[in-house]
Amino acid sequence: MKTALTFDDVLLKPQHSTVDSRSNVDISTDVTPSVEIEYPFVSAPMDTVTGPQLARELADSGGVGVIPRHGEFKDFDTRIESVAQVAGPVGVAIGLDEVNTDLLKTLEAFEADFICVDTAHGHLSKMLDAVYEVSETVECDVMAGNVATEEAAIDLYEAGADAIKVGIGPGSACTTRERTGVGVPQITATSSVKEGLKRHTGSAEPTPSVITDGGMRTAGDMAKALMAGADAVMHGRLFAECDEAPNDGEMYGLASEQVDGSGATEGETRDLSDEQPYVFERVDEWAEAIRSTCSYCGGLNLHEARQNAEFVQITSNAVERNGVH
Repeated sequence: MKTALTFDDVLLKPQHSTVDSRSNVDISTDVTPSVEIEYPFVSAPMDTVTGPQLARELADSGGVGVIPRHGEFKDFDTRIESVAQVAGPVGVAIGLDEVNTDLLKTLEAFEADFICVDTAHGHLSKMLDAVYEVSETVECDVMAGNVATEEAAIDLYEAGADAIKVGIGPGSACTTRERTGVGVPQITATSSVKEGLKRHTGSAEPTPSVITDGGMRTAGDMAKALMAGADAVMHGRLFAECDEAPNDGEMYGLASEQVDGSGATEGETRDLSDEQPYVFERVDEWAEAIRSTCSYCGGLNLHEARQNAEFVQITSNAVERNGVH
């Protein structure tokens, strides 16, 4: 039986560095091969997280949001109108049940920078067929997920996915692991997906972007995900807490059982923090921390830092002594 690791199981070793100032570190990234963003932060396609206002503010702040497919956004016209309100980069989600002839004619009307084919369990034959149909229809990039293994990521890539979302059950409001016993901790899942895709594509082809989706509580967790192989990190709760999010102080996990028949379970509703930061405040705070990580790892950008990064596995005693104590 293999050991799988999550964020609290590891730390990054400090490396020799030539970075004079963290302000010189470039943390721009390709959220998909054709869509570059200034900061590696993506908001989740959840209707309590990413409305047009949050997507607009996040684009202005250097990240990118994905317009959901649930709740008020279930209507195509609402999604199209939401995308149109964002001047910067923006993605839009669709479900497996929506991939049909009529939708394929409508997809181009979204005018999004990428289409996110979104389901809780992305290693389904139905998902592979859907990704293929969408990728053959639209000119923009296709993001697909969620998965947690290199085999699943490779199958999605072969079906036409340009970016892969990684995360089975790590979300703060998700009960998939508790109720089904299924999942792979995010450090191992991210690393195995990235390395598997690199081996599969080789040097002749560009590697699809990897998006670690969920499970990160701190900027340090985000840094670990990025150093483990993620090109960007996706958040639900951390953006749901922001002033611009479309919720009334509550969020819930959406595992799409009622939408796509994947067998996934529903998440639970949870109360959000009374703190209501603005998106730009949260993004600036995270960006500063990620630049510091790159400096500690000896890289002037995410790629260099990732090449130098080395993890150490730690004990519960080390976790207890992290932070203020």
